[in-house]
Amino acid sequence: MEDRRGVVDARVAELRALVDREVVPLIAWYQRKKRWPRRLHRLSGILVIALGATIPLLSAYSDSQPVRITIGAAGAVIAVITGLATIYEWQKTWRIFTVAQTELEAHRLRWDLALG
Repeated sequence: MEDRRGVVDARVAELRALVDREVVPLIAWYQRKKRWPRRLHRLSGILVIALGATIPLLSAYSDSQPVRITIGAAGAVIAVITGLATIYEWQKTWRIFTVAQTELEAHRLRWDLALG
């Protein structure tokens, strides 16, 4: 009976080492990689809102050539930011990485509790 317990303990130790070697670094990878898509998604949204809000304000002073150029530039920047956000799908990437990290953490926790 003692031998069997020792074999089981050794096997559990091997599995814990495997999880620490394979799963924990993967969780950390998702944690690191989701930062920039989240930041870029939020920044692009803020910039589009801020620049979009300035267009009506600037158009009230549209008699000036520099103001008209600024309005056109703001519209162009909004189009570029929106296009980049659509092409790179920062929100989708951020969400996928977050879900993957959360699922790995949940599976690891369930596994730890089952061994507990």
